[in-house]
Amino acid sequence: MKLQIEHNNRLYSLDLAQTGKTTVVTLDGQTYTVEILRAGEGRLDLRFSASQSVPSSAVLSVDGAKRWVTLNGQTFVFTLSAGVSRRGGAAHAAAGELRAPMPGQIRAVSVAEGETVSKGQTLVVIEAMKMELKVAAPFEGVVKMLKVRPGQTVEKDELLVEIASKMNEN
Repeated sequence: MKLQIEHNNRLYSLDLAQTGKTTVVTLDGQTYTVEILRAGEGRLDLRFSASQSVPSSAVLSVDGAKRWVTLNGQTFVFTLSAGVSRRGGAAHAAAGELRAPMPGQIRAVSVAEGETVSKGQTLVVIEAMKMELKVAAPFEGVVKMLKVRPGQTVEKDELLVEIASKMNEN
């Protein structure tokens, strides 16, 4: 999984790859091996390399795009960069779940449940911070579920429309 995170106004590239019991973490070109010894309720017990005998504990807190990580008594605040949602926005768009890119008010809904849509067709218009944001179909398909109506206020990442791909209609 590739992410961009921000810490202290600096953008970092983060790549996470699961390999058996360990996770290979590459942060701005430096690679670390992390073994998750135990996970649960916002807490992780980690070993940062096979040679490290004493495990470290990390406490995680999440609020939208913000992540607080407390590791060995020191707290770090990270923010997922724009375009990466807490639910994995790109993956959900591929699956047909279109979510609000930011909080706002629904100004227009251009489709109905059961309607066939084409790739790039505007489905919903959101007004946010005096801007109009158009939410378009990522592929050709059929509107499976419509979760909003004009005038409704939505939060960031709230589900707006679900589309079923024409390929999956067999």
